[in-house]
Amino acid sequence: MKSYNFSDNTDVQSYIVVSTEAVTKVSQSFVDLTEYLIDELLGRNISDVFSILRVGPNFDIENINEHCDYFLFTKTLDVRFINIDVIEDMHEKVYVFSKKPNSRLNINTRSWK
Repeated sequence: MKSYNFSDNTDVQSYIVVSTEAVTKVSQSFVDLTEYLIDELLGRNISDVFSILRVGPNFDIENINEHCDYFLFTKTLDVRFINIDVIEDMHEKVYVFSKKPNSRLNINTRSWK
């Protein structure tokens, strides 16, 4: 796991901080990415958060690969393609989410007619 100083880039990084398996901090960028409110995530078990976000494919919270492409679903069920990096120290873990550029699925239903 990497060490990382969040004093830089805290406004632009999408992350959640976890202590003893419970979410203790959520960045505004993560809220913007997922459309979930901070209050909906704070205090929740991290496994529950990943379940709510429906992270996939074949996601294993114990074996997150920072080079693997994952996806998640927003609150309004839009798909976002992401990478996840885990930064761990003795007291907490930080899950950093990087959205893949141009990764939104835009489906034009008018062309289906």
